Amino acid sequence: MNWESDMVLLGTGGRNPGVERYNAQSGVLQGLVHFPPGHSAYAMDIEAETGVIGIGTKGGMVHLISGCEDSDSDQNLGIRHFLHGAPVLSVCWVDSSRLAVSDTASRCLVWQTAEPRQVSLEVRKGNICFLLTLPDGLLAGLSSKGILHFWEPKSGKLIQTVRVPLPPSMYALVNIRYWEAEQALVFPGLNGHFVQVGLKNHEIRKTAAHSGELYALAPWRHYLLTAGMNDGRIKLWEPGLETPLRELVAPKGIIAMSAIESSSLAVLLVMKDGTAEAHTVENESLRPSSILPGKDYRVATTPPMKLLETLRVRKNANEARQIIEELNRKTGAVSEEEIAPVHSRLIALGYRHVSLAYRASHAEKNLRFLDALRYRSAMMALLPTDRPESCTSMLSYAALLIKTWNLLEAETVCRNILNLNPTFQAHIELQAIRELAKRAVEPCLIKTELRIEDIVESANIIGKAFIGQYVIRSLEPSSCQDVELQPEEIARKYEEILEMTGQEGLPSARTESLWWLSDTYLEKVTVIKFGDGPTSPVPGLVFALQVQPSQFGTTVVPLVLFDWHANGGKVHEENAQARKALEKIRTKTKANPYLRAIHQSVHQAIQRLLGAHQGKRRYGS
Repeated sequence: MNWESDMVLLGTGGRNPGVERYNAQSGVLQGLVHFPPGHSAYAMDIEAETGVIGIGTKGGMVHLISGCEDSDSDQNLGIRHFLHGAPVLSVCWVDSSRLAVSDTASRCLVWQTAEPRQVSLEVRKGNICFLLTLPDGLLAGLSSKGILHFWEPKSGKLIQTVRVPLPPSMYALVNIRYWEAEQALVFPGLNGHFVQVGLKNHEIRKTAAHSGELYALAPWRHYLLTAGMNDGRIKLWEPGLETPLRELVAPKGIIAMSAIESSSLAVLLVMKDGTAEAHTVENESLRPSSILPGKDYRVATTPPMKLLETLRVRKNANEARQIIEELNRKTGAVSEEEIAPVHSRLIALGYRHVSLAYRASHAEKNLRFLDALRYRSAMMALLPTDRPESCTSMLSYAALLIKTWNLLEAETVCRNILNLNPTFQAHIELQAIRELAKRAVEPCLIKTELRIEDIVESANIIGKAFIGQYVIRSLEPSSCQDVELQPEEIARKYEEILEMTGQEGLPSARTESLWWLSDTYLEKVTVIKFGDGPTSPVPGLVFALQVQPSQFGTTVVPLVLFDWHANGGKVHEENAQARKALEKIRTKTKANPYLRAIHQSVHQAIQRLLGAHQGKRRYGS
């Protein structure tokens, strides 16, 4: 049997007692289980996690029906019985292994269903008409003498009692409901009133609802429904109001009511003569949608929303596993266009994060790092980044940030991982990411096989402004023979050449010690930079020399750099300017003359230094 939100279980009596199920959408009524004569089903409750149905009968038996959530068929249902003794008035699941049962002998027992054995609860006066487990885990029970009991069900200790207005005389029909919007218990009182008891302060409120007796009430969304037994009215109450929001003409004789979860208001009514009817609300009127063919109905209940949600998640998870198996078979074997509907099915089940992770992994394997980053970035927006179970996904994201040279962002993600789970400190991949990422707080120069335009786009993907110094290309290195030149010497001589030749428009030189970061290694280097990106006549373009002094001779490597600084504008506009500047540099229209002029002056400075060193050797000075 599959649980559905529009399903109602009905307990029957008479000559053929048992439990039937009714599907409000299809109108189908089917028998679920049958009991011997004399065992009318007076009380039912459905466990919110396992879906086990607890049923109490007039003959003093308690029946447990399991397997309802695992099968489309009733053939696999498991049915267990135990003897409670006196006729049962109410059953209520305390948790997945304990069932509270009250009876006409003024007893209230909590059964350990696995044993079974029971704990007896203290009852002050009268019979407990109805039991209800509260959101905080306490068990509430209303006695026929107007005493509301609160127990701690595990120990069986009676925590508190509250004197409340008396319930109606046919106390076997009395029920308590939790009205979440009011954070209150609500139950029928005398003379058509309903009673509210606030859970925080036990404040008691009585509301005149119907002429004659009232037994049937049910929460629906944040409203409360009440159905009078004598006045032929169903009323819809809004929290905090003393008058009903809506009033509908209904059949007379209603003793029980279940609100059916659907797009509009629908109810199943159990009548005093044992019949049952399903109704919908259309144009402010109650219209019968089905008169059930059965008879001798006593009670009706619907599956708890928590159970429906649990089963929905479980069903979706099973279907998602099947879809992932299909993805494993099809990915790489068919086109992206053909596989897109498979991902759409996964997303429709609520597994968008799984689809994103799968796509990111596939893109990364095919070296499509921007696509992978786009998927992982979207995935991070869905994952709870305050839970340790997200750490593995966060680490994959940090690794992609490193591949696309978003170093500070990768370090931030790594710190978040360690805050959530310090044991990741020993993770080799995290250590490698942090070793590279921490260099970003110091001056660094990045040389990578990844196109700089792609690094700009990666900044767009994660919503940051692109900045940094990147090697566009390295020119042919030149050796200073066996002369050891220091970077400062070259920079000074270059400045002297500019002064001597009177060249205007060429930048000044300065030496910098910074980290050289590449796809394969990192090292500390010294470079001479000629100007910087913001002041360059070709925005972003900088000429530099990597100087490697040695007693066996200095090696000089000319570098063409892209040096970009953000101006505090909008991210996408800033990054668009960076792409445009790169495009201009790539076209070489203005870049080449500018670079050529600097390179000639640098070459002249080095030649003069080499000549001076050789002269000293020749003349021994």
